[in-house]
Amino acid sequence: MTVSEGKTVKERIEVALVHLMEEKPFPEITVTDLIQKAEVARVSFYRNFSSTADVIESLTDKMADTFLEDLRELLAHPNERKAREFLFGYLYGFQKHFRSFCPENKFNQEFITSSLHAKIAQLERNRGTATLHEKYDTAAKLSMIEGIIHKWCSTGFVETPEEMVDYMMGLLKKI
Repeated sequence: MTVSEGKTVKERIEVALVHLMEEKPFPEITVTDLIQKAEVARVSFYRNFSSTADVIESLTDKMADTFLEDLRELLAHPNERKAREFLFGYLYGFQKHFRSFCPENKFNQEFITSSLHAKIAQLERNRGTATLHEKYDTAAKLSMIEGIIHKWCSTGFVETPEEMVDYMMGLLKKI
């Protein structure tokens, strides 16, 4: 499948960025690189984004929104089967999309994970929580999961998603 098949212009540009980050560090990627890889006109790029940084921000916004909203419900109302399914799906997708530039391209890996961390923290601040228990238990669980995913990525995805889910579920039961 090419970058352009069945996608909106915005999605094509985002996919192009992921592909380009497999080849070189993010700071070296230009708008010209993106429009050529996405097979879109420059004006189409600027209708959707103002810079390459906007593209990465869009990607991390989507990842953080999905991760946080889906996982928050599972953490608040524990259901082991659903939590395992969610974590496996998330880890499998994360590994699939980011294996090619983690850890070989440490800059890209650090850039993505730090951007994702900042987005999750902002969403947490914006949402707020009702009780002390919700506030700190959810934060502890999210931080633990995020830290484990970061370490898994930075060490080259040595373990399988299944092994990581088993490990995380064991820790979540203790919290």
